[in-house]
Amino acid sequence: MTLTLNPAIRNFMANTLSARLSGGTLTIHAGATAMASVQLADPAFGAAANGIITGVAIPEIIITTAGTATRFTIRSPDGTAEIAGTITGDKGGGDMETLRPDLIANEGMRVTAITLTMPATA
Repeated sequence: MTLTLNPAIRNFMANTLSARLSGGTLTIHAGATAMASVQLADPAFGAAANGIITGVAIPEIIITTAGTATRFTIRSPDGTAEIAGTITGDKGGGDMETLRPDLIANEGMRVTAITLTMPATA
């Protein structure tokens, strides 16, 4: 049997996640090595609609350690890793896609959008 969530519950879950992540950090990794980190705004996302939250503008991320970006984490302000995902090149199927995952130290990286969706079914 498929579990179905109504839109009000999905919005509640998405807004709760938004509150938890606001003021937290987004970190880009090459394997186990942190390449760069940036603090998220507070609030980090707009209000949920249909279980979807969209991030507000994220400052440019300055790469501190060169390498190939393979994963990211989003931590709450208390340092708890709340979300983790993969990074691939454009159309590579990762949770985060970038035009160029090979990153150079002291260069900037811009995240143009973050959208998180609470699914209607599970």
